[in-house]
Amino acid sequence: MQVRDNDVNVEFRVQVPAGVRFVGRTVNGGIEASRLKADAEAETVNGGVELDSTGTARAQTVNGGITARLGRADWEGTLKLETVNGGIDVSMPEGLSADVRASTVNGDISTDFPLTVKGKIARRKLEGTIGSGGRLLEMKTVNGGITLRGARGGGMPPR
Repeated sequence: MQVRDNDVNVEFRVQVPAGVRFVGRTVNGGIEASRLKADAEAETVNGGVELDSTGTARAQTVNGGITARLGRADWEGTLKLETVNGGIDVSMPEGLSADVRASTVNGDISTDFPLTVKGKIARRKLEGTIGSGGRLLEMKTVNGGITLRGARGGGMPPR
């Protein structure tokens, strides 16, 4: 069996019916899911994650950035977006109400939403409330910035 110079690349294209939750998991490769009509979840180790959904979205990776556009902000429990080596760029619908925890080691944190800060103001750690709070939005990275945007029309946030 020859194992030298036999790298293979496989790309799956899946159509997800409206109302069906998407769950994508891989180890070596990114996950890109767009125009979803339900909640979405993506998990990988070596690759970025891009999610665009009319529902909610959760994402986790180690080596790659996360870009997510959520159409709803009525998730249950904690909504987590986590990576180690990459930035996090999230678009939420206007009128968001959530408790926010965001942290980075090497990067900045910014938000379009008016936020009431809890505790000490720090450049790389943020805890606060948007709107009336309630649900927890948790965003963590080590090497990258975090941006929380308000929804502005269709499509993914800019890279």
